[in-house]
This record gives sequence, C-alpha cells and structure tokens, in this order.
Amino acid sequence: MLTHCTLTGIADDTELDAVWALAAEFSHAEFGVLYSEARAGQGRYPSREWIEVLVERLRREPGPRMALHLCGESVDDFLAVATPKAAALRRIACYFPRVQLNLRATPDTATLLRKLHTFNLDQTYITQHNAANAQLWAALMDVDNHAILFDESGGRGRTPTLWPEPLPGLPCGYAGGLGPDNLKAELAKIHRLAGSRDYWVDMESKLRTAADTFDLAAARRCLELSRLYHDT
Repeated sequence: MLTHCTLTGIADDTELDAVWALAAEFSHAEFGVLYSEARAGQGRYPSREWIEVLVERLRREPGPRMALHLCGESVDDFLAVATPKAAALRRIACYFPRVQLNLRATPDTATLLRKLHTFNLDQTYITQHNAANAQLWAALMDVDNHAILFDESGGRGRTPTLWPEPLPGLPCGYAGGLGPDNLKAELAKIHRLAGSRDYWVDMESKLRTAADTFDLAAARRCLELSRLYHDT
C-alpha cells in the first residue's frame, strides 16, 4: 500500500495554511522540506527564518506529515552528532518524523548512520539508493528505522525506464520525474512491483511553477491521483 505521497519543495513562498488544508483533506500527504545552509532562501530551499516559523507551528498544533531533506554540508553537520550545529539541526529535526540524508556513501557512512539511528528510534532515516550508495542498505539491514528512496535521477526529474523492485526487509520509496502528467501511469507500475509491501513516492521538480515556486495545484492533483493506492 502507498503510505506517503511526498511533495517536496515547500519554502518561503508557500502558504502554510494551504499546506495544513491539503494535509487535512489527504491523509497520505507528506511535505518535504529541503534544508541547505548554502542555498537557504533560494527557490525551493527555505530560509532558516521560514523553517523556524514552520517548526513553531508544528510545535503548537497538529499538522501535516513532514520530512526534512538534508542536503550538502548539512548532512555532515547532522552526522557529526556532538557539535553545536548538530544539536541545532536535531532541535529542528525532532519535529519531522522522517529525515532524508542526501549523501554519497563513504566507508564511514554506515558507522555514522548506525550511531544516528540509536539516537532517536522514533524517527525514520532515509538514504537514497543509487549507484553511489548501492551497498549501504545491506550494511544497515538490522537497523529498524532505516528506509531507502530509489532515486537514480538525483533530483533531476528523470523517470527511469524500469522501476526497481523493493529491497527485502526495508521500507522503500520511489522518486524520479514523477508529477501530475505521469503519476497515474507510473504509480500503477510501482504498485504492481510493491505487491503487498508498503511504499511511498516522492516528487519535486514537477511541482514547480514557471516562477520556480511550489505549485499547490500540482500538489493537489498528485494527491488526488495517488489517493486510490493509499486507500487500497
């Protein structure tokens, strides 16, 4: 069953009231927040001030499912665990049930992730599964709160010719060129592959307007198209 339809890229130009309204209407909606200190306040990367407003609202009232997507040096800061930057990031991240680490695995990555997973067992940590990270999932097979996102596209909006089958024993998500124009057809393929296993889909590039703002109408359309698979 489809557990989440993740809509990534809400930022300073996105009305939080509209996000809350979509979440109230579609129980499978999850909103992805890209976190990058280097690109904060640019396009789909929200400013630190906007994130603080979001976190304060999440603290005060029940809200949408949220996933924090850490990018660039923020991943290293988060994995450092014992630094002031790591502490500040964890303070923000605790309001996000799922945290995605957009990284390229090194020999030390599995060890660092294993320490991180023991820090907050109530939080799911997502890594991208692609050629650069092909061995990471096997090294973390015994970690209960690890999930993977199939994303060979790497955020470039390219849909694969064939979607990979879910890996055994892990929650798996799918990304790559999904959006209102092709979600119906591609989701049918992914759903058949997943069989009885839970999965989610994530989209970003096709949820942008010509002015590079988050497209709430496109997000709504994707939630409408995917609701059937969540309710199945």
